Amino acid sequence: MGTSQHNRAVLDSIYQFVTEEDWLDGIDLYQDGKVTEFTSFQSLFYAKVKGFEYKTFEVRVKIHPGAQCIQWIECGCKKNRIQGLYCEHISAMIIHIDREHPKILESLSVKSPIKPPIPLKKTAAAALLKERKEQSKTRQESGSADTLLKHLKGNIDKVELIEKGPKIKVHIEIKEGHLSVYELGLDEAPKFISEHKESNNSFSKKVSKLQIIDEHVELACLVRPSGQNGILIEKGVMVPASLASSKLKPVETSLFSLNEEKKVVEDRQEPLVFYSVKKHQHHIGKSYFYIAGFGYIKLNKQNFKDTWHELPISKKITGDQAAAFFESQYNTYITETNLYVENSLGTLGEFSQPVLQSIEIKASDDKGWFYLDPVYTSGDQSFSMSELLQTIGKSKSRYHKSSKKWLKLPKLLTEYDWQIDAESSLIKVDALGLMRMRAAMGETNKMVGSKKLLNELRERTDYTQIAKLPSLSHTNLDLRDYQKDGAKWLYWLHENNMHGLLADEMGLGKTHQAMAL
Repeated sequence: MGTSQHNRAVLDSIYQFVTEEDWLDGIDLYQDGKVTEFTSFQSLFYAKVKGFEYKTFEVRVKIHPGAQCIQWIECGCKKNRIQGLYCEHISAMIIHIDREHPKILESLSVKSPIKPPIPLKKTAAAALLKERKEQSKTRQESGSADTLLKHLKGNIDKVELIEKGPKIKVHIEIKEGHLSVYELGLDEAPKFISEHKESNNSFSKKVSKLQIIDEHVELACLVRPSGQNGILIEKGVMVPASLASSKLKPVETSLFSLNEEKKVVEDRQEPLVFYSVKKHQHHIGKSYFYIAGFGYIKLNKQNFKDTWHELPISKKITGDQAAAFFESQYNTYITETNLYVENSLGTLGEFSQPVLQSIEIKASDDKGWFYLDPVYTSGDQSFSMSELLQTIGKSKSRYHKSSKKWLKLPKLLTEYDWQIDAESSLIKVDALGLMRMRAAMGETNKMVGSKKLLNELRERTDYTQIAKLPSLSHTNLDLRDYQKDGAKWLYWLHENNMHGLLADEMGLGKTHQAMAL
């Protein structure tokens, strides 16, 4: 006879509203056969329970016909009748129904199978109920079934895994010829196995092989690469490689945390194996983590925050959003959880802006185009401009992920529509593009190439005053010397396919100079 999910929910609900003493007394009353004359009428069930003081009390349980819950429970004892609290007699009655008449409870809701007791007087009884609720929080990890098994005086017949775990099934003979089956969950199973090692001849081979490890493992978040410019942030359990399954590959990581000055601290870790919540959710309990075929490992809750449960199970971000996470948005995680980052992704908050180191002029054509190979450097790494532009693509991304670090790209790369020659993969620029390049470098001596190409570049980018303008005799214009200089500059711009802004003061003849052009 086993305990179904519904029955287990009822037992756990009663368990949280009684004291440990009353619950254990209820187990003893049931096992000693003190629950008698069990009868039912429609959805009302009642029986007589003989207490330790040799007084017999009638216990009644009313199941709501439509609400799928126990509507009310009554006992004739003082504790329930006067104070409105659940007692040892009610505990014995519910355990009796679970063990002897389990189908009665199978129709009840798993989430809320029973209404909590309401104290009849808002005095000491109400305070006592509140105290019981608080005490029950400290007993939640044990649960009703675990307490039952600890207290029942019976012979363990067999202990076996349910499928591959983490739950186990305990077959126990409570009364002669009466075999009961209890399911123990992830947190209850390792405690039961540890406490009944002397009975391991009743353990199945799979259960016997399971280890119970007190070495703590951590609930954490791991940041790992995803695609070319993306990252994947996952919740899970970080386990030392020595304790983990050989099927999973250890990862080289760093643990990031905040020190007392709220500054990010990096701590390189030994190889760890990561078990994601997405794949191992049912193997993570409140106190233990289960590895199939290995055993149960204690969870470290020392610095754990409940807000970890509110973080997304898995979050994939790409492009600039991934870079923004590394730049500053990691704070959302680092304050709520242990944040591990694969070493291949670099260091949180560490960004570098590459510098335009040199420009090699490769070629030019008769249409006024120059073909360049600009090179950026960051630390000991170098990048061609065409490589960075291909990373940016149409998205106009402001970041680039190199093999060692994140780069924050200069505005020169993102503000203009640079052309990449399809055949040579060189940057194709006109005179205006050349000027932008030179302005970004600040030093012309970083431009390299043949003497002919360098001279050609200077002719296109450095204004040299022409000897004289083409004849203006066919016009009525009579320019002054400074106006001729302005007209020559405009003509030079025109010859080099560039635009310009003539910004003389008002009344000095800007219109005449433009007319001359």
